[in-house]
Amino acid sequence: MASKQKVYPVDSKQKLQEHEEENSDELRDTKDAFYQYVFAKASRDRQLSQTEAVTLKEVKAELESSEETHGSGDAAEMGRRLAEIGDEVDALYHDEMVDIVQMTGSPERAYGVFVDVVKNLFEWDETTHRANITIGRLGALLAYAYHLCKHYIKTNARVNLVVTFLGVVTTWLFRFLIKAKFYEWLESMGGWVSQYYTVLCLRNFC
Repeated sequence: MASKQKVYPVDSKQKLQEHEEENSDELRDTKDAFYQYVFAKASRDRQLSQTEAVTLKEVKAELESSEETHGSGDAAEMGRRLAEIGDEVDALYHDEMVDIVQMTGSPERAYGVFVDVVKNLFEWDETTHRANITIGRLGALLAYAYHLCKHYIKTNARVNLVVTFLGVVTTWLFRFLIKAKFYEWLESMGGWVSQYYTVLCLRNFC
């Protein structure tokens, strides 16, 4: 059986561990924002089958019991707030997201497609390694990651496999956010709380 390292490409294990150790608070925030987005969005996603909905509830219980996510804190609250506008994002870009997720194909291709989505969504500059960061774009990225997880669950409904896949996608998000200096940008903007009003505006199209 192929190892997770081979199936879901990441940096070398040592380099990834160094990133996680140096940015432990940012890794926690990434987990909390993404996991709470997934659980909040799933709670009102009428397109989920009963089996998929039950699986995600069990995944939520598993992650909370293992303290992988606490559901509290500013990043977790932002994840839930961004999930509130997830329906609007789906309404605008549903077909495009479905097409992209379908293009993902096998797990071996998933990371490459994810990188392409990130580069396009954030207008990534390969020369300067700079991204056009906004909280709205983060919401769109989380929406895509949620659709990616839904696609995975359709063929892999076992709780332990879904927990692993969510962890892998979190790693991808974390790598990008660190590389794009998202958390430096967030701090310069006043932190998570400062972005709540921005999300409110996105939801009300103000």
